[in-house]
Amino acid sequence: MEKKIKGKTYKIIEGFLTYRPNHCPGCGCINQSSNDIIKWGFRKNCKIKIPKISNCYSLLLLHKQKFFCKNCNNTFIAETNLINKNISNNLELKINLELMEKKSEKDISKRLDVSVSKIDRKFTEISSHTVLRHSHLPKSMNWDEFKDTKGKMAFIITDNDKGNIFDMNDSRKSRDLEKYFKRYPKQERDQVKHISTDFYSGYIYLAKKLFKNADISIDRFHIVIQDYVALNSTRVKLCSKSKLQ
Repeated sequence: MEKKIKGKTYKIIEGFLTYRPNHCPGCGCINQSSNDIIKWGFRKNCKIKIPKISNCYSLLLLHKQKFFCKNCNNTFIAETNLINKNISNNLELKINLELMEKKSEKDISKRLDVSVSKIDRKFTEISSHTVLRHSHLPKSMNWDEFKDTKGKMAFIITDNDKGNIFDMNDSRKSRDLEKYFKRYPKQERDQVKHISTDFYSGYIYLAKKLFKNADISIDRFHIVIQDYVALNSTRVKLCSKSKLQ
């Protein structure tokens, strides 16, 4: 069956979820006979997002069995470990696979027909369980950007005390960098004492937001570069005026 929902055509699959429960999740009553737990109708039309079928958006209309416990007079709904709230585990897996590739959250959201906030929450969940390359942040570090092999701007962190590269990130966008640094607990970030960077306001704002105990300074290299550019510009202007005179 096909149905249009909010301008999109969905393949609708209808199903029923029922079984004989072993016990009541509320009071723990063991279900041994019809005097303990009985079936109590259905919670109908629970919309479950599932992966596309034949490249068409798909939706599972699941009717979940309701049960009534005669011991505590409460009802409960049938559950399955194949579904996480209103989304199937297969679609959750599809989101994980898409996030492993270099695609924007908006593109993944559109492709899989889930909200951007869902994709963002999933990314945060994956990031929080990602094994970090380093267990501790440098006490003093430098932030800068560089062009990667594809010509895009990437982010680099240098350990000022050891004088070597600490880590690199594919993106230098504030949102992505905030997610990167938040993988380290606040207690670890509070141990950072100094951050040097260039004049980019995004880096300075992020440093103040995430590293409350760190002193922030502009590194000497970028100060010298700015001075050189200013002096050279002034020299060119003075030479041009002298020629005109």
